[in-house]
Amino acid sequence: MAANVWMVIWKNQKVVVANAANVLAGKDADPSAPGAGRKALLVSRQNFIFSFSMLFYMVGAAHFYSGAFGDATSSNAWTFFIVACVIIAIMQINALGLLGGTAATNKLLWPYESHKNALITGGILWLVLWLLSEILLA
Repeated sequence: MAANVWMVIWKNQKVVVANAANVLAGKDADPSAPGAGRKALLVSRQNFIFSFSMLFYMVGAAHFYSGAFGDATSSNAWTFFIVACVIIAIMQINALGLLGGTAATNKLLWPYESHKNALITGGILWLVLWLLSEILLA
């Protein structure tokens, strides 16, 4: 999530803000600004989606899981970790537009097209990771 902010969102927001300043100063608009803004939007919404699960596991580690997985082996934990990383990597690659581009016509970008879709996707991601933890670590 921090890498998204520092390497994608901030870099693209600088382009958008510089474009706005140039237009206000009477200069020509930067043709790359809309694409930069779109990429920043998609990755920002991806961070929002990730925040559901991050918050649950940060709070849950102390409050919900105290001794809950006493029978889990390290191979169970590694399996959960690898599956979770694969899911997260696929979602990140999608948010970066590497699966079909960043155009609004790309149906794979449905999770990022509105706040409602991002809320739904964040809830689904949390549910999938929680169920995986219950199945793999029980």
